[in-house]
Amino acid sequence: MYKKLLGCLLLAVGNVGLVFRGILPDPVQEIFVLLGLLSIPIFAHALVIGFFRTRDSAAYFLRLTVFASLTQFIIYLYISRSGPGRPEMFLNPMYILLIGFGLIYGLEILIPCGPQRIASMRLLEANTQTKSDRFDVRISSRDMIEWPDGLKVPDWPIVTLQLFGISLVVFCLVLPIFLPIEYGLFGVLLIAIFYAIEKVVSGRKAVAAFFCMLMLIAAYTYLLYRLTGKFDPVGVSIATLFICYLPEKSRRPKRWAQYAFYAFFPLHILVILLIRFFLFG
Repeated sequence: MYKKLLGCLLLAVGNVGLVFRGILPDPVQEIFVLLGLLSIPIFAHALVIGFFRTRDSAAYFLRLTVFASLTQFIIYLYISRSGPGRPEMFLNPMYILLIGFGLIYGLEILIPCGPQRIASMRLLEANTQTKSDRFDVRISSRDMIEWPDGLKVPDWPIVTLQLFGISLVVFCLVLPIFLPIEYGLFGVLLIAIFYAIEKVVSGRKAVAAFFCMLMLIAAYTYLLYRLTGKFDPVGVSIATLFICYLPEKSRRPKRWAQYAFYAFFPLHILVILLIRFFLFG
């Protein structure tokens, strides 16, 4: 739980820097934004762990959708009531988690856990003519897949599920490119890295995640510099990577604590925007 608390604190500081841009001194504003970037790995990793531990993936997705939409509604109300020179509409960071959820859901459908039952065998009845001792072997494609307990999968044919999984993965990788969400593509790709580490690596996950994230940062920063001519500071977020893998109690948090973390997103945005509105208009 302390990891999420740290993530919430860093996110709040970063949003203060964004909302009060032009009001805070430039060095202070830049430091606040950099601190906010440190929250990206914490929330990306928490989403993946929550996905693997959830008892109901549909309810998990619904919670993300509700609180992301509520946060966005608060931002919309503020921007729509702002005067001349109001900021352009943007999407809040919870949509990164929402898109990331769709990505790993699609990957989970494409890469199931493995065979739960290989085949069913039934002894053919022998009679006086054949005296058969042969077995009838039947293999069902459904029997060869073991879904995680909390993963809600539609009761569709396997081919349809595979096509749906491919479409969902492609959609979630392309969508952040076109949406007005800062660091959207970077966040979604980082979620994919954490998912792959949890799925494949059994040993030093932190070390594997560090090198994968380092390559992601290098590629992302280089491409962004080539396209915009600006250096992006998102690489500082790697500083909190190892915090994600610090030991923590594995017991499930109480329900009120779970919803408190979800409610933090719209509440802290509301408080920051109200302070900005009443103090500076």
